[in-house]
This record gives sequence, structure tokens and C-alpha cells, in this order.
Amino acid sequence: MARWQQRRKPTARQQQATRRTSNLANCERGKHLLTPTFRAGEQVCTSCGIVLYCPQCLTLHSLPVSRAERAYPFPCATHAKAEVQA
Repeated sequence: MARWQQRRKPTARQQQATRRTSNLANCERGKHLLTPTFRAGEQVCTSCGIVLYCPQCLTLHSLPVSRAERAYPFPCATHAKAEVQA
């Protein structure tokens, strides 16, 4: 095989674009890359920026609901179990 016919590895920028596209596709399927914020019961997706918060955790710690445009209530593991048991 001639040298000019060899396949080149994607550049770092191309790899990053591919990862971002893949992550956004996962977000559309509900598989967000969530990381906790400094507020109790609140998480943000590092790919699409959606904010998920537990209303009960925020009330418990006397914190206001997030004012982000794309913020949605989502009970944490502790409060989701309490809802199922009740």
C-alpha cells in the first residue's frame, strides 16, 4: 500500500467533535452525563446543559428552585424511594 493511501488518525478537534455529537445523541435518548452542582439535590448535564433538581432537597435546605431555562424537577434517589414507599 502506498504511503498516500494510508489512513490518517483523526485530529484532536475531529475526535472532540465526534465525542460531542455522540454525547448529544445520548442526551436526546435521556442518557445525560450528569455531574452534581454545589447545591443539594441538583445536577447538570455536561453535554447539553440541562439542570435536574430534587424539589424536596431544595426545600429541605431552604434553597430556591434553579432559574435556568432548562431546569426540570427530578427526585433524587433518596426521595424517589420515599415516594414509592408512600
